[in-house]
Amino acid sequence: MNDSFTIPLLPLFFSQFSLPLIPFILTLPFLLLLPYRRSITEERHLVTAASCASLLISLYFFGGFNKLTSGFQWISEYPLLPPYNLYFPLGMDGLSALFLLLTLFTFPLLFLAA
Repeated sequence: MNDSFTIPLLPLFFSQFSLPLIPFILTLPFLLLLPYRRSITEERHLVTAASCASLLISLYFFGGFNKLTSGFQWISEYPLLPPYNLYFPLGMDGLSALFLLLTLFTFPLLFLAA
């Protein structure tokens, strides 16, 4: 019996294989709008919206986190040098999940207060 939590019909950009692409996807609007001049309030709204989107994505992952299982979850490995058996593993345990949620909850508040 498998105790891991699975979410059916998980969209492609939320899958564990594209998890490192999420920060790139969230910063893409900033990179595309970089050459244009904006006012401070427009930039503040843009940054707050991006940080709120990150918070919503983290809430989605935190909702799928199995608190009864010890160890890492949402594990994925990316080959760096396969001939030398060198891989880059990514995963999330309970402590890192709480700190990630706390950090992503704090950022929108800080951007709104600035």
